[in-house]
Amino acid sequence: MEDLNKNQIILLALLVSFVAAVATSIMTYSLLNEAPPTITQTINRVVERTVETVVPQQSKPDVITKEVTVVVKEEDLVIDSIAKNKSSIVRIWRSPVNGEESKIFLGIGLIVNKDGLIMTGKIAEIPNNAQIEVMMPDGKIANLDPLRDSDSEKFSFFKIKDLADFIFTEVVLGNSDSLQLGQSIISIEGIEKNEVSTGRVTGIESSDGEDGVVVTSLFETDVLGVLFGSPAINLKGEIVGIGVGEEGNFIPANLLKTDLEALTNI
Repeated sequence: MEDLNKNQIILLALLVSFVAAVATSIMTYSLLNEAPPTITQTINRVVERTVETVVPQQSKPDVITKEVTVVVKEEDLVIDSIAKNKSSIVRIWRSPVNGEESKIFLGIGLIVNKDGLIMTGKIAEIPNNAQIEVMMPDGKIANLDPLRDSDSEKFSFFKIKDLADFIFTEVVLGNSDSLQLGQSIISIEGIEKNEVSTGRVTGIESSDGEDGVVVTSLFETDVLGVLFGSPAINLKGEIVGIGVGEEGNFIPANLLKTDLEALTNI
């Protein structure tokens, strides 16, 4: 030992430690093989817990679910419903005849398809020498050709001349047979510009349809100032009725659907 230098002494110490570790491992393995199962199980559990403590398992991040309650106000639904229909509402006029001094307002109309077909409530009579025109949503004026009245005799239909000059936005017709008492209704009126009234369904008149199905024939509302042809709109933005010019009364849109289908299938 006295002849060894410092580095040799360190190497010798490492060698002795290595040999002692190997000998300890061999002895431990031999003793474990001879030990009862309960002792080996206990030792294994201690080793496993020691490893878990030294090298902890990587835990997955918690997934946090946050519920958000969205409150939809009726006012917002009214605004959205008006916005969906304002590009489909027109005003129908006829030229003055027989000494009349100004144009005659016939009613509010709706664009019901992209081919320029326009409808309003049934117009009683139009002089043969009168010219019919329509004011489009953007303020432009177009001439109209009158078509035949509907099969139900509740609506009048017109076709726009010079179709190439316009782009049409057709309305969406809802199911008027699903109307309920107390349901909210929006009516767009105004002779020169859009004016809005809101109210509720206050009465429903029904009749027996095909196969005994009950259908709505007329519904009443507390909406004030309904013009001839004014649309009744639900909170989904669907047209559910057409004003008959009487206070708060509307013809159901399902009747218009039937007449429209018959007209376009000719």
